[in-house]
Amino acid sequence: MLKSVLAVVVSFNDGVALIKTVNALVGQVGKVVIVDNASGPETRSCIQKLEATLGIAPVYLHDNMGIGVALNIGVSIARNEHFDWILTMDQDSIAAPHMVSEMLMSAEKFQDAAVICPSLAADGIEKGNKDKVVTSAITSGTLVKVNCLQSVGDYNERYFIDSVDFEFSLRVRNAGYKIVKCGSANLHHRLGEIRVVNLMGYNYRYILHSPLRRYYMYRNHLYLVAGFWSRNPVFLIKKTIISIWGIVEIAIFDPQRYVNLKMIGRGVADCFRSRDGKYASKF
Repeated sequence: MLKSVLAVVVSFNDGVALIKTVNALVGQVGKVVIVDNASGPETRSCIQKLEATLGIAPVYLHDNMGIGVALNIGVSIARNEHFDWILTMDQDSIAAPHMVSEMLMSAEKFQDAAVICPSLAADGIEKGNKDKVVTSAITSGTLVKVNCLQSVGDYNERYFIDSVDFEFSLRVRNAGYKIVKCGSANLHHRLGEIRVVNLMGYNYRYILHSPLRRYYMYRNHLYLVAGFWSRNPVFLIKKTIISIWGIVEIAIFDPQRYVNLKMIGRGVADCFRSRDGKYASKF
């Protein structure tokens, strides 16, 4: 069964993390492909070493084309080489031993599932303990049934980076398939830089993101609302509340609050101007 899985790792300028990610995957899947978004020489050197020692297959892009383009290259390879499943991975997520085999066993139990995702061990906090149907799955560590993509469609390249997973998850559900979280499969995934703030004796955990990431997060959230409101209002209301609370957190806690809020404003404006893809201006 493991030989029926193609792993696609999207890389961009972190060779050390990439090596750890690939080493954890070898032996769990039939083939590992690295799609590199125009990384620098250090990361390219790491990829070449992985190719020489582990036989991974690299694809080098001439520019940073975004996660959607990179994942769709993996989808194309999976189709051409007749893989049944594609495992999508970030370069800094580590698959626990037997993660893939555990997810494949969950797929046997849920025949109407197009997507199987692992439980997250984020910053040492274990999440999830049994299989259950969920509303969405992050990109990293997710198994996608290749033949379901014919009705679901490929990954959205217009979003460039953020909310690609949410948009894909909504299309999976709207096509009539389930997304299942496998409680016995674990992925060590870093959510971002965690800042802990003491509020009257309570340690409040806040995730820091770069201003550019904030731009994509809020621009693409509005594209999600515009595209899926009629069919998925409850999901989008919950996500909108989280996004609004994120602005409150930025205003109170973020050391780069002004530039972050500025980039959120640009993201909102660009959505209304129908601008998508890679952010082209400086901030």
